[in-house]
Amino acid sequence: MNEPRARLGYEASPHFRVMTAFGAAGLLVLLVGAALFAYFEPLRVGTGPEHHVTVTGVRAYDAQTNSVTGQNEQKFKPTQIPAAVVDWSGVDPGLEVRASWFADGTAEVSAVGPDRAGAMPTAIPLTEAEGGSVPAGTYVFVAGRWQGGRVVEVLARVTIEVTAS
Repeated sequence: MNEPRARLGYEASPHFRVMTAFGAAGLLVLLVGAALFAYFEPLRVGTGPEHHVTVTGVRAYDAQTNSVTGQNEQKFKPTQIPAAVVDWSGVDPGLEVRASWFADGTAEVSAVGPDRAGAMPTAIPLTEAEGGSVPAGTYVFVAGRWQGGRVVEVLARVTIEVTAS
């Protein structure tokens, strides 16, 4: 008779071992990603009514008088210096905050703070470039709660554009 014979022990093929190794590596990547997410986005930090900052507008800044002028704008000329007008009254005056301008969403080009919200200026200009002009591009103003050497909560954000002409 020709009956199939069972093997005494199961031997995993090399393909099974490779797939198991890839699965373990994938699981490790997911765990590291979850740990990094938990570190940079802690659960205890959340936006609530006790943390409310308002950007009332973005206006042209006069560096000689250190004041804002004109109407709220979303587009500026390179010769104009944009300044975010921030209402810090919605947060505790002792809350540590930082306000920054970012170029094209990545590089920080200007910042104020960290400092207590009660001591922060109302008008926060984009740093003046050489020759008094701001390079063309998209700029994002972000006001955030500062803790442990980094911004842990975005309290307000506004985007503007500096046109080439």
